[in-house]
Amino acid sequence: MHRLYRLQMRLNLTRREGTALLTFGALLALGLAAQAWQHRPPALPDDAYAEADRLFAEAGTFPDAPDAPGRSSPLADAPVVPARAERLDLNTASADELERLPRIGPALAARILAYRARHGGFRRVEELTAVPGIGDKTLARLHPYLTVSSAASPD
Repeated sequence: MHRLYRLQMRLNLTRREGTALLTFGALLALGLAAQAWQHRPPALPDDAYAEADRLFAEAGTFPDAPDAPGRSSPLADAPVVPARAERLDLNTASADELERLPRIGPALAARILAYRARHGGFRRVEELTAVPGIGDKTLARLHPYLTVSSAASPD
C-alpha cells in the first residue's frame, strides 16, 4: 500500500482520483480474465460421442435405466437410431423418422422438411448441408444412415 501511495504522489493524484484509478484497473483486470476464460475451447475431443453413437447404432435401441420402479429413464424416450443396413430416404422421411437419426431433434427435422418442401426434395445427401444447423461434421455422422430416391417428391 505504501508503494501505491508513493505512485499516487508522483502522479499528482488526489486520494479520490487514486481510488478511482485503482478501481478501474481492478475492473479491467477482472474483465480481461473473464473474457479469456469464456474464449477457452472446450476440452472435449472431436469424436467424444462417436463410441456412444456406435454402440447405440449397433443395439438399435436405448436402454432403460434401472431407476426406481415406475420411473422412466430420460433415455427411454430418446429416439432410436436406425440400423446401418436400413437407410432413410430424405425425400420421403417424416419428421418422426428424421428425429430417430443421431443429433436430429424436432427443430432440425422441421428445417429439413421445410427445405425439402421449398426446393422440391433433395438430389444428393450432401445437399443436406444447405439446411441451417447441419454442417460438414453432422453430415459425416448422418451420411451412413441416409439415401436419396431418384424422384424427388415434395411434401
